[in-house]
Amino acid sequence: DEARRMDHHSIGTAHLLLGLVREGQGLAAGVLESLGVNLDTVRREVVSVLAQSRTGEPGGRNVAPMTVVPTPLPVDEANRALELFRWYVAIGASPLRRVVGIGQVAADAGVSVELIALEIREAGCVLYWKAHTDAERPLGDPQFVVSDDAKTQYSAHPAGWTGSGREMKGEALVVPGPPDEATTMRVELTGFAARRFPPLGSEDVRGAWRFEFALRS
Repeated sequence: DEARRMDHHSIGTAHLLLGLVREGQGLAAGVLESLGVNLDTVRREVVSVLAQSRTGEPGGRNVAPMTVVPTPLPVDEANRALELFRWYVAIGASPLRRVVGIGQVAADAGVSVELIALEIREAGCVLYWKAHTDAERPLGDPQFVVSDDAKTQYSAHPAGWTGSGREMKGEALVVPGPPDEATTMRVELTGFAARRFPPLGSEDVRGAWRFEFALRS
């Protein structure tokens, strides 16, 4: 659609980026915002680059050359992003079982963390959270450990967050979904790990933020 809007007759990475930015609500847009990228600025800059680099095509049409990413993701980061994307798609496409409102706050190491809600689907869960810091400082990836009273083995991974300075909010993917026999879930945040790629000036923040809530009302 972005290529068609610009009367381009081939699709390059710039058009894919424009589509992700326009959609604005998915995992990819969340990752961009978590890296400190402003989506509106991205769109303006990409459109400007495309306009400046248009080349002639036989028949009088114009086509934008494919944009090359100057610094590709390291292999381990790319694999992690791909795994998160697969989980995100699988969880989002599975039937919704219920939403558990949490609304609990815990504070440690100068950071206040709030668990907002847990969206439970057949393929897994989405945990919504917020964090506030006493002093303005960049926080890295939150490290969640999830368990329940049925001794389920969970994996929890941050799936993108937005904000900077003193406030941030985001989502974490939790797989698998809790079994029917589980009645209580426990979530512990052990800290915020400094971002390795790209470096954002964040540092490891260690602490203990503990939450426990009922999975059914």
